[in-house]
Amino acid sequence: KDMASGTSQLASCSSVNAGYTGNIDIGCFFSVLTQDPSGCTAKPCVAGMQVSLTLDGSTQSVDIPDKITSGLTGSVDCAAINTGFTGSIVLSCLLGQVTKYDTSSCLRKCTTLDDLDVSLGGETASVSPSADMTSGTTEYNRACSELNIGFEGTYTLTCNDGVLSAALSCTEKGCDTQTDPVTVEVGDSSGDVSADETMDSGGTIDTLCSNVNSKYTGLVTLSCYRGALSKSISTCSVEPCETWIPIIGTVYGVSGLAYPTETIQSGSSGVGRCGDVNIEYSGDLGLLCDEGVGQVTDTSECLLTCSTYGSSSDVTVDGGSYTVRPADRIDHGAKGLQECSAVVYGYSGNIALSCDNGTLSVDLVDCVPDPCEPTLVGNATVGGVEGTTSPVVTIESNSTGPADCNQANQDYTGNMTIYCYAAALTVVSTDTCMLSCPTSSVVAFDFDGESHEVSPVSPIVHAATETNDCESVSSRFVGTYTLGCQDGVLSVQA
Repeated sequence: KDMASGTSQLASCSSVNAGYTGNIDIGCFFSVLTQDPSGCTAKPCVAGMQVSLTLDGSTQSVDIPDKITSGLTGSVDCAAINTGFTGSIVLSCLLGQVTKYDTSSCLRKCTTLDDLDVSLGGETASVSPSADMTSGTTEYNRACSELNIGFEGTYTLTCNDGVLSAALSCTEKGCDTQTDPVTVEVGDSSGDVSADETMDSGGTIDTLCSNVNSKYTGLVTLSCYRGALSKSISTCSVEPCETWIPIIGTVYGVSGLAYPTETIQSGSSGVGRCGDVNIEYSGDLGLLCDEGVGQVTDTSECLLTCSTYGSSSDVTVDGGSYTVRPADRIDHGAKGLQECSAVVYGYSGNIALSCDNGTLSVDLVDCVPDPCEPTLVGNATVGGVEGTTSPVVTIESNSTGPADCNQANQDYTGNMTIYCYAAALTVVSTDTCMLSCPTSSVVAFDFDGESHEVSPVSPIVHAATETNDCESVSSRFVGTYTLGCQDGVLSVQA
């Protein structure tokens, strides 16, 4: 409308540009119009304004949640357009209109319908999240047994823009006493065998065959593989008759325990020793083994031994006849020895013996007469007195040598001659035994016209002397005198 000079009026900015709001101040001065657009501002995108957005094929109209200043950006949730996404869609506002939007920040979720093939221990399993997962989140502590029942431990599932990935921390299961047993057949018996200790996968453990069948020996080897037991090796065999297991038997009326000399397999024959059952017999005892139980089957080779108390034989030693017995029991057909000294005194060496079914015989006599040692004592008569004497030195058998006269009769000194044979003494001659002069001996001598009798102060042995003071004879005398002894005869020598 017309304007008077010097007046002004307002005009809507949107009438000039629909993208602006506010007013333009128009003035009139002498028919000249002036305008001031400073009151015009760009329109914002107001809250509640609807926009149509498309995300991954899903298009929705949504209200802008907050005002967006023109030239700036705002956002709406990606899930508002497509529930399969998280994040925000960036909206660009210009002059009151959303001119463009950016969905690059929208990340796809991983849902329970998504799956991932995971391989473990040669097996592949398809796994899904237990609940919907937003991108960048992880589900922890999933059991490895979900992937392969032979494994333990945990694994994780991670979602990244709709793509699942797994991180494994799994190990093969071991076996323990709670692991399901394995059925083992041993002979005509079978039984469930369990691990009696903890073992790793790939480990083994041995159990006795006799735990399943008492008639068998050997080992059953159990293997553990990924938490399951299996029988890998069996060395079971029928129980034999071992060398330490006794067998009750009778040998010629005497019962006792026999032992196999070597292991006898079941169903086979073997031997024991007759003497284990009846000590009076030697030889092989026939045995039979039946599933670990032995029995005596044959005693025909059991023959009498030669014992120290029940067997003897005549033997001639150095022309003399004697009886010899074995020093130790001799088995039939075997050899033995007896010392000569056990048969006849005074001889050394051995008598070789042999035994034939209880009959003792002499094979060889190797007896040597013993010498007469200084420790040997024999009878001797010296000066009519019976006593004993010993060799002064060792005298070989069938030889003569000296013996002490004084040992037989203390009134005599010197050595007699003796004969030695087989550690026995015989006096040959005592002529060299000389009588001593006892203190009772008396000898008379004349001195200074007087006759005096003197005796030894101590016994004087043959060929020895004794010197005494003269005043012991008479106080009138001084000096010494000497007594001598010759084979019991006392004399004054000076």
